[in-house]
Parts: sequence; structure tokens; C-alpha cells
Amino acid sequence: MEFVLHIETATSLCGVALFRNGKLFTERLDTEGMNHAEKLHVFMEDVLREAGIKPGELTAISVSEGPGSYTGLRIGVSAAKGLAFALNKPLVLCSTLAIMANGVKQQLNNESDPFLLSPMLDARRMEVYTTIYNQNLEVINPPSAVVVDDNWKQALPSGSPVYFFGNGMPKSRDVLQLSDARFIENILPLPMYAVDLISEKIRLRLFSDVAYAEPAYLKPYFFATPKRQKSL
Repeated sequence: MEFVLHIETATSLCGVALFRNGKLFTERLDTEGMNHAEKLHVFMEDVLREAGIKPGELTAISVSEGPGSYTGLRIGVSAAKGLAFALNKPLVLCSTLAIMANGVKQQLNNESDPFLLSPMLDARRMEVYTTIYNQNLEVINPPSAVVVDDNWKQALPSGSPVYFFGNGMPKSRDVLQLSDARFIENILPLPMYAVDLISEKIRLRLFSDVAYAEPAYLKPYFFATPKRQKSL
């Protein structure tokens, strides 16, 4: 029996799921805000208890590696690395953008004509983390942090419908007025979208080094320097 514990903290969604033999067995999800540190370990205990297994019986630990929220990613990837190290289990990292794209691909499984998928995660101001996949989830444009403007729009592939989705899509919609543009609301990196991606990585033994694995931030994080207080 193969059990994989999957962690999702890249966005406002905090999720923990247990995959059993390549299928979603159980999950815990919270979308009420950035309270990942509070919820994550409780969710882990819940799904293991529901399955009636101990941590040592897990086959692997997987985690959504980003891009996304800096704080959320640090919490999720650190938890996954700590658990994989303590249990001596393989660690699997999976792109948050790929997880979302796989979810939309599943929704469009009746489409016979070629299409493109563009997940978009909010990177503040008019920036988004994004990429473009074809209908087989092959990367067309590498993942990057981009400014959503006319220059970027003009560089997008044309000739096939492009589906835009994710929490960075709404603020980009006015710019993306293209004849081929399609918009899908309310797409989150749900664990159920990650099941087959994680299973394939495990089958191919595409594991990450527990010591050196890092979130896919895509751009550096800058800490704000506090202003000096005036002397009294």
C-alpha cells in the first residue's frame, strides 16, 4: 500500500492530503486566510488518523514548491523537508503552476482542438508568476515573474485558445483582451490536481534532495528596512 502525504501552502489555501495508491484518499483544506502555521500540523495529524496509519508508514512526502506566497512556501517546504528527514522518506517537489494547470486540463478533457494553459499567481502590483503549457502540460514559456502589460501581451503565443486562471488573473484581465483569451475563475492548487503529477514523479523516482531543496520563489524576497525613530 502506497501512502503519500501532500502539503499545499503556496497561496491562501492551506491543504494537506493523503494519496493512497495514486488516488486522493482524504484531505483537509482551509481557505480562510494565511493561517498555515496554525493549521498545517493539525491537518497532518487529522489525515493520518483518518487513514489509521503512523507517519513511518508513509511512502513519500510531497509539497507544492511554488511560486506563490513567500511565507506560505517557507512554512510548507520546511515542514515537508523536516518530515522527510525525520522519517527518512523521499521528498517530491511539484510546481504550483503545474498543479493548477493540471486541474484546468482535467476540466477541459473533452476539448479536441489544441489549447494553451496560463496559470497566474499574484506577485503584487501588476506582477504575476506565470508560465504557459500546452494541452499536454509541456512548458511553452518558462515560469517567471512578469509585469502584465502590453509588451508582455504581444509576446504571448497566438493561434490557439489560451486559458488564463489563478489568483493573478483578475487583475490581468483588462490587459488580456485577446480574441484567443479564455478566463476561468476560482482555480486553486487543490491537492486533487496534484495526485497524478506526484504519482508520476514517484514512479520515475524524481526525488528532491532533502538538504538542498528550496521553494521556487522566482524572484528574490526583499525585507523592508524599518525607518529610524527620531531621537527625543
